[in-house]
Amino acid sequence: MMNADNWNEAYKRTKQLWGSEPDHVLTEYANPVPSGHILDLGIGEGRNSLFGAELGYSVEGIDISEVAVGRCMEALRKGEKRPIWHSGGVF
Repeated sequence: MMNADNWNEAYKRTKQLWGSEPDHVLTEYANPVPSGHILDLGIGEGRNSLFGAELGYSVEGIDISEVAVGRCMEALRKGEKRPIWHSGGVF
C-alpha cells in the first residue's frame, strides 16, 4: 500500500508523474455539467483541478503527497479562480 513517503518519492523521481493535460474524460464531459463545486481527491500535480478552475468551477482538492501539492502551487496560473489544495489523508 502506498503511503505519503512512497508517493513523495514517486513524485521526486520524475518531473511530471501524470502529465500536464487534464484527464480526457473531464475535457469530454466538462461543458454539459453546470458550474458549481468540485472536490478532487488525489489531486496529484493539479492538472484536473486547474482545468476545473479555469472553467469557472470552485475547486478544492487533497493529496497525501506534500510534493504533489507543492507542484500544484507552482503550477498555479494567474487568474481570479484558484483551486484550494490540501496535503493529507482523506481518512
